[in-house]
Amino acid sequence: MKLKQDKKWKALIVGFEKESLAELKGLVDTLGMRAVETVEFKFRGICAHSLLSSGRLERVKERVLAGRMDTVVFDNELTPAQYKNLEKSLKCVVVDRTELILQIFALHAKTSQAKLQIEIAQLRYLMPRLRKMWTHFSRIHGGIGGRGGLGETQLEIDRRRLSDRINRLEKKLKIISRRADQEVQARENCFKIVLIGYTNVGKSTLLNHLTGANVLVDDKLFATLDTVSRKIKFKNGVPIVITDTVGFINKLPHNLVASFTATLTEINHADLLVYVLGANERNPQNQYDTIKSVLKELGAHDKPYLTVFNKIDAVKERFRIGELKGVYNDAYFVSATKKIGLKKLTNAFINEAEKCFSRVDVTLGFHEGQWLDYFKKHGRILKIQYVPEGVRVSSFISQNVLNHFYHNRN
Repeated sequence: MKLKQDKKWKALIVGFEKESLAELKGLVDTLGMRAVETVEFKFRGICAHSLLSSGRLERVKERVLAGRMDTVVFDNELTPAQYKNLEKSLKCVVVDRTELILQIFALHAKTSQAKLQIEIAQLRYLMPRLRKMWTHFSRIHGGIGGRGGLGETQLEIDRRRLSDRINRLEKKLKIISRRADQEVQARENCFKIVLIGYTNVGKSTLLNHLTGANVLVDDKLFATLDTVSRKIKFKNGVPIVITDTVGFINKLPHNLVASFTATLTEINHADLLVYVLGANERNPQNQYDTIKSVLKELGAHDKPYLTVFNKIDAVKERFRIGELKGVYNDAYFVSATKKIGLKKLTNAFINEAEKCFSRVDVTLGFHEGQWLDYFKKHGRILKIQYVPEGVRVSSFISQNVLNHFYHNRN
């Protein structure tokens, strides 16, 4: 069911974890509804019938009636049976965390790639929940020779149609993703930095101030879903590309992680990952753990990284910064909006880039013109000198490009 983007649409939030519930409230606000009240229970196990025990369900029902709630948003992902039983008992719209996030993503998707990724994730989420979505699943389709075959239920037909739709969308996405992958690979001559972290921690603002970009900045969760890359050059001549990726969140739906191939591509090709955390968060370690967990799922948890705490200007208790520095002694502390600490962070990027780039002097034979073009394309030419043996090339180039040259020259 599509939720109304209306502040008059009142929501009751229900769950077991305080921090996760606070995050869920932000998601409700982002979708344009009004989170009126939160009900937090101590976790004592899950009831298969309706998630909550009868006593707890009665308490939620009382709050729905008292507050005239339009919807109840659960922090846990609900099974089809739980959906059905909860809506029957509460007599209002019931939504779980995953469905809420999917609707927010659908609202903010702008590019064709993002739209395809969202639709695939939505259909994968819908597939096991068709019983909830359709009341006509038990009807018999057609007769002998019908498309569905004798005795095939409408539910089975709908599932097959969804599966076919997902396959078609995935084929389209693969074509777009190949182009994106080629664009990333074309940046071999650059040091590739990828900003990752929770949504709304200021990654886009950081990218804007580091590179002079003009990426949308909005105080909402998942304001932008597309990867944005900007190339910059510092005085030492090392070309650096910084990419802002889709934000993470606690309990990020698996289908979304699998669908966002653009983010996966950028992360897999990155030379350096930058974990951006919110210095003003009560528990930044939770953000850090979530980043590590998602990266492990992507197979990228062993990549080199730097930790950056943004929004230090929003920390009211100044001693908190000292505490964070004591725990994260290798981290960088910045304020993207106030431009505090950005120079030190930039120097750190340059130092990391110089580890992967070096000056190389190579003599090419006169018959190796293709390799001269290769050095021009993938490196920064410092000097070209014609000598009796051929062409002497001095360039500033990445180790990956150099390895390719030595491996394929002969």
